[in-house]
Amino acid sequence: MGRPFSGLRCIGCGRGYSLGEIRYECEACSGLLEVVHDLDRLKQARDGAAWRRLFDSRLGVAAGIHRSGVWRFHELVLPDLPEAGVVTKPEGNTNLYRSPRLEEESGTARVHIKHEGENPTLSFKDRGMSAGVSFARHLGVDLVACASTGDTSAAMAAYAAQVAAEKAIGAAKQDFGLEKADVSVHGIGLGREAAIRTLINQKIQVESIKDITGIAHGGVRPRKAKRN
Repeated sequence: MGRPFSGLRCIGCGRGYSLGEIRYECEACSGLLEVVHDLDRLKQARDGAAWRRLFDSRLGVAAGIHRSGVWRFHELVLPDLPEAGVVTKPEGNTNLYRSPRLEEESGTARVHIKHEGENPTLSFKDRGMSAGVSFARHLGVDLVACASTGDTSAAMAAYAAQVAAEKAIGAAKQDFGLEKADVSVHGIGLGREAAIRTLINQKIQVESIKDITGIAHGGVRPRKAKRN
């Protein structure tokens, strides 16, 4: 395997670390770490025009990781990550909507709004979490966690659930020759979407989908209990 394209660098003192290390802060100054790429090597691989042609050629593809608005730029996101390790729903490629009202209010010729609510968990956090969970799986991590006010944790749960579903379904295919499935789903968690999507991606024929979530009196599904 060749020299990695990417590494970790402290934003405080500049100390570098391998991207293959599970590390949360700089051991020298406790500063935050950022992912950096060897841009000179990437420039040697292709010039700017060639990179643009490559990324443009992936726009609008119907299958594979390049359907994602993140992984269309795979080589500039995590060039050392194999395609098989990518966890995608897909995310990104959200639409731009023109806003005549904002154009009038701001006196600007053209105003477009990018609607990141069109991402799988309704937030732009899906973009970064796709990369984060993908590389966590690549490193062999079994458990992921984050500090969040809501959107980040929802994105992490969704992508982690997809990895768990892929492992379970892959084992069933290998050990039991799984080809078809009748799916029963319970609750409204993110895992149900991940499981069904993964069955389809793994070429398992979904015969039926049955919702077995309990119904409370009056025909209203029960809410999750609040914590005091």
